[in-house]
Amino acid sequence: MELRMLEDPSDYRSCLAPLCTDDEADQGYLALDLETGKAWVAMWKAAWVAVPEEIWFGRTRYYEFTSRIRGDALADLLADPRFRSLLQRVLDGASFEEEQNNHYACLNEDAQAAEDEVTSLIARAADNIAYVWDVGEWLFLCNGLSDVWRGECLTAAVGRLERERAAEAQNGTVVFGDIRTALLDRALDDFHEENDLSPMHVCALLAERRITLEQAGRWRSEYVRTLSESQVGE
Repeated sequence: MELRMLEDPSDYRSCLAPLCTDDEADQGYLALDLETGKAWVAMWKAAWVAVPEEIWFGRTRYYEFTSRIRGDALADLLADPRFRSLLQRVLDGASFEEEQNNHYACLNEDAQAAEDEVTSLIARAADNIAYVWDVGEWLFLCNGLSDVWRGECLTAAVGRLERERAAEAQNGTVVFGDIRTALLDRALDDFHEENDLSPMHVCALLAERRITLEQAGRWRSEYVRTLSESQVGE
């Protein structure tokens, strides 16, 4: 039976981390169906509990790797003639048996040796990972709100930060999450904790209906009072 790779490896090359999700417990994997010769890459969600029967009984081989693998590394692996020849050896050395109504696969000695090499090559490719950040950590791990959203309206701040995120991707970093939501969430937290905010931040919270007009009015009164006191002190 001839190996049939279902994806074009070049499809992964244009994406920094094609399998990456915002849950670092998720894993990528390569599946090899010993009954059809088909091989494909997919994602195993951490929330999935049950193991499919075809994997449990070995009819589909399952080679796991980090979901943060870089797209170019994955593309190189799938296109590698040596890697494909190893998968073919796994296919060639497979046989099937029935036991207690269970249909399971067995590998001969050469197929087992080839599978060990497959696992080794996958592990080596998976050393090439993208760096992944949650948008909140990326924005505020070392910064306050005014450090990343300063002197500009919300839309302008989001546009600037999206350009910075795109630049990060060019350097191998993936940032997951919505920047606009992260800015507003942080502004709302600072509002409730009575941290320093500018009128621009409060106006954005009001416009996005994160606070009421009454809350904004109370904040403005306190802001004007504090500003007046500071001017008198000078």
